[in-house]
Amino acid sequence: MLHLVKLIKRRYPEKNNALVLTVLILSLLLLALGEEAASICNFCAQLYANTTYSPPWIAYLACRPDENDIIGTCAFKSKPQNNRVEIAYYTFAGFENQGYASEMASQLISLAWHKEPMLTICAQTLPEKNASTHILQKLGFTLAGETQHPEDGLVWEWHLYSQTQTKEKPEV
Repeated sequence: MLHLVKLIKRRYPEKNNALVLTVLILSLLLLALGEEAASICNFCAQLYANTTYSPPWIAYLACRPDENDIIGTCAFKSKPQNNRVEIAYYTFAGFENQGYASEMASQLISLAWHKEPMLTICAQTLPEKNASTHILQKLGFTLAGETQHPEDGLVWEWHLYSQTQTKEKPEV
């Protein structure tokens, strides 16, 4: 384990000990996780090595408490900007259609509003009705319009406003 810490510090000498600890914990998790979850952890470690991150505006692995299976991942795509934060969620194969994506999205919403009650929660989907649009509608999101995503092309953008926000909603 000490060898791994030294390796991380050599690779990222300018980063603080919190990053080293995060990468170390993720590396240890890789030993216990499946390939999909390990890939997510690796992506997040690389992302956090090159950007600033600030909990709770990070990625999370979701597990079933009864069996400790890693069933998916959810994340804030960045920390809040302009009173908005975007969420994303993904259920691993074999765990779809069991309510886990809805629960992950719901937990992110609760976490965001606990930290900043006036945030607008945003999400993007493919521009078609699908499981994700159903989840967002069920959670109270409204379709705000279409937008051009730099990687995904045309997407639908969804917004959820907290009960404490005024009736006047920001422009899309």
